[in-house]
Amino acid sequence: SFGEEEVYILRPRMKNCGEIVFTRDLHWQTTSEILRYDNGFIEQLTTNNTPDAFPDINDAGTVVWNPDNDSQGSGDIAIIDDGIVNFIGNGTLPRINLSGKAVWSDLAFSQQPCAFTKAIIFFEGLSTTIIHNDGLSNQTPVINDNDDIAWTRFDFCPGGQGWEADIYLWRDGVATALTSDQLQPTAPSINNKGHVAWNTKDHVTLVRRIELWENGDTSILTDWGSSPKLNDNGDIGFFRWYDTLDIAQAWIYYDGAFLQIFNDASYSFVYDINNFAELVMAVGIFPATDVGYMRRIRTGEADFDGHIDLRDAAAFQNCMTGPGDFDGTVGGFDRLCDCRFLDIDHDRDVDRDDYALFATAMTGPE
Repeated sequence: SFGEEEVYILRPRMKNCGEIVFTRDLHWQTTSEILRYDNGFIEQLTTNNTPDAFPDINDAGTVVWNPDNDSQGSGDIAIIDDGIVNFIGNGTLPRINLSGKAVWSDLAFSQQPCAFTKAIIFFEGLSTTIIHNDGLSNQTPVINDNDDIAWTRFDFCPGGQGWEADIYLWRDGVATALTSDQLQPTAPSINNKGHVAWNTKDHVTLVRRIELWENGDTSILTDWGSSPKLNDNGDIGFFRWYDTLDIAQAWIYYDGAFLQIFNDASYSFVYDINNFAELVMAVGIFPATDVGYMRRIRTGEADFDGHIDLRDAAAFQNCMTGPGDFDGTVGGFDRLCDCRFLDIDHDRDVDRDDYALFATAMTGPE
């Protein structure tokens, strides 16, 4: 955990290199800044008097966010790469993939008294394209590294009571509905295999459940869960709502088992999961939440096959950096990425000190 007391920490996001971006709000919806965490070091990416919010990061360390957003998260879309900021459009809740392509929904405009229209915008690196605009409210798009995009299409004027929604997938220039008779499906997540997860309500109990779409087939992952975050290995971070406590608690579906991350009176909400099954969460008493990072313990394993052997030693040799000059104020981000698991002493380099710990921990093959 690495927030600050009396500071609102909002919407953390993380990728495979273990870098985390989040919003730190000092005055609750009047001004906020974007910060990035990497292996014990925190850097403030924005410094101004306007609200900056809803960041996302890819494995190359490129960050996209909403600068100068309004209370609904709508405003400019900006990307920062190697310290250079470029403004690439207008909209809300941007997401970015490994190649630097991004997706978001555009600024809303009223269509009729009970609804507003939002389109899905795709940034291809040099220009933006509207990939879906059907007169309804298309929101919360997510993108994978193959440029597949999933989102929720809301209909707030269905002719009856309440609202309706569907989960859509855009692939190879074609938008397809993945849901048909689900009750209010929302919060899609997509991985690099093209699998999509979302939550929907049971028609009878109205309890939110998680559904998983894989290559045309939809199945129920759990009959109690919301806001799934899916990695490439099929692990899913999510939360379960406890009515008796009036809080959310973080869970993970990992290696075929459901595991509860928190079990206390505080709020915990999963915002992202990476391919190492590490989670980044909002934790605390909402809305004054902190950032929680459930990360792998650094034992010397590089391939996480259950033992420390010559394969891990080969990885260690490839990861050697020598002594670093990181003290939290100089040197910037170490960018160890996968090699961070061999920084056993957590000093932001991989050197002889780590090797001494590694050699002691070696078990040999199973």
